[in-house]
Amino acid sequence: MVDPILRQRAILEVLERKIDDLSVVGELRDGITLKLYFWDDLVKNYSDIFRSSKLNDVLLAISVVEKESSGRFKIRAIKPSTVTDQNVLGARVGIMGENGRPLDVTNLYWEIKYSEKTISQDARIASRVFWLTPRDLHSNISGKERSLKFKPNGVRYRILEWFSENEEFTKSDILAKKINTTTRTLGTEIAKLRIKAEKEFGLNEQEFIESNQGEGYKLNKKIKIKKE
Repeated sequence: MVDPILRQRAILEVLERKIDDLSVVGELRDGITLKLYFWDDLVKNYSDIFRSSKLNDVLLAISVVEKESSGRFKIRAIKPSTVTDQNVLGARVGIMGENGRPLDVTNLYWEIKYSEKTISQDARIASRVFWLTPRDLHSNISGKERSLKFKPNGVRYRILEWFSENEEFTKSDILAKKINTTTRTLGTEIAKLRIKAEKEFGLNEQEFIESNQGEGYKLNKKIKIKKE
């Protein structure tokens, strides 16, 4: 059974990629409609998550993304409008429509309105994908490239690398051992990362790296770090 959060994260990644691509070529504008394709955007790139998904599963995930974006994303329509759960379940290259004729799944997409003016801090948190290199952590926020820099392959890099590969809480002593540092240095460097994240990305400490006494640290579940 697929974790619904995985669907939400995948959809966010696709939408952020589309926004970044439009920004690069100078075509990003407030109110633009993004097309989220079931086959090309989701199934092809996230086969293990979406190949057996029902239409309502995907729609629910998009609805959560819409709700948490504080107006940044708005579902406008699904095209073609006649598709149902039965049509999409177990989809291959072609599926059957309600009228008995084959429905090409590559034509199935959602129209999602993108609004730049209503982006809030919560919206950025709900839809933020960060890219990690040995020298920095960066992301495109409101059309601007923001970067959190650190010593190449240093402790801060190793902390973020760990969080990019591990989603659950990790106790401080275990994490320190995994990244070859001390628990004191770990705490100091995480504090510095939080300060930098608030300055560069507008995220407070728990919105970036969560901490829990007795459980340790983990990355906020609404943030995704991907290594370049």
